[in-house]
Amino acid sequence: MDIANRFGHVFSVSAAGGAMAVGFTVWFSIAFVAVYIRYTPDPNNPACEGLPGGPCSSARLIGLLAYVMFGGYWISEVIKNTIHVSVSGGKLSRSPLFFLSRLESS
Repeated sequence: MDIANRFGHVFSVSAAGGAMAVGFTVWFSIAFVAVYIRYTPDPNNPACEGLPGGPCSSARLIGLLAYVMFGGYWISEVIKNTIHVSVSGGKLSRSPLFFLSRLESS
């Protein structure tokens, strides 16, 4: 906890990343439900009117939902890894200052 208190960016990066993750989760949930509603093969679905079979089929629905799930998982991992790298330190992070200051004081 001493490191986190000494370098305040840990808390700000965590808060910003958490807010971004929550926003993405809301957007992903809306997108998932919208794809499901749009491509559900139901005779009462107005988007499925037209040609026999129409643009809606179980195979297309499953394929699109799998695509949305994979995309959502990938983006959530990018958000998580960006937060991790920003907090743990790197060339563009302030965290290495802690270790440099420890070397100078020894």
